[in-house]
Amino acid sequence: AQDDFLERTLELAPEFGSFRQLFANTGIVQRHAAVPLDWIMQQHGWVERNEVFSVVAPRLVEEVALQLMQQTGTAAAEIDAVVIACTTGIAVPSLDAGLANRLGLRSDIERLPLFGLGCAGGITGLARAASLARARPGSNVLFIAVELCTINGRITDRRMANFISAALFGDGAAGVLLRSL
Repeated sequence: AQDDFLERTLELAPEFGSFRQLFANTGIVQRHAAVPLDWIMQQHGWVERNEVFSVVAPRLVEEVALQLMQQTGTAAAEIDAVVIACTTGIAVPSLDAGLANRLGLRSDIERLPLFGLGCAGGITGLARAASLARARPGSNVLFIAVELCTINGRITDRRMANFISAALFGDGAAGVLLRSL
C-alpha cells in the first residue's frame, strides 16, 4: 500500500515528514514491488539488485507476452519483431533474446532492446515498434516496457528528487502487440 511505503520512507528520512501529502497527491493507492518492503528499506549493492532483476524482469516480460498473444490469438510463430524497453537493470543475454528463447519465437525475428531511456523508454519503444509494424504491413510486433524501480532505490539519498521518485515509481511491465494493415 502507498501509505505503508510512505511510513517506511519517513522512518528512513523523517526530514520529509512535512511533504507526506506528496505521496497522497500521486493518486497511487497500491503499488507492485519485485521484493518485500523490508528488502527495499535496506542498503543493497549493484550485484544484489541485478540478481533480483535477472529473475523478476524476464518473468514479467514473459507474462505480458503470453497475455498479449492469448488476447490477440497470435501464435509464437506469428511474431515478427520484439521491442523491449527497460532502464532499471541489465540482462545478458538481453530480455528480448531470453524471451525469444523461452517462447520459441522464430530465429529470424527482429529484436530491438532499448536501454537507458528512463521515463521516455515507454513512448520511444512504442514509437519504434509502430515504425517496425508500418514498415512491414501485416507483421506482428510485440512491444513491452518493464521497470523494477524499487530495487534501485537509494535509501541514503536524502534529496527531494529521490523522495519524489519513491512516491511515484513501483515495479511492473506492460505491452502491446501491434500490426499495421
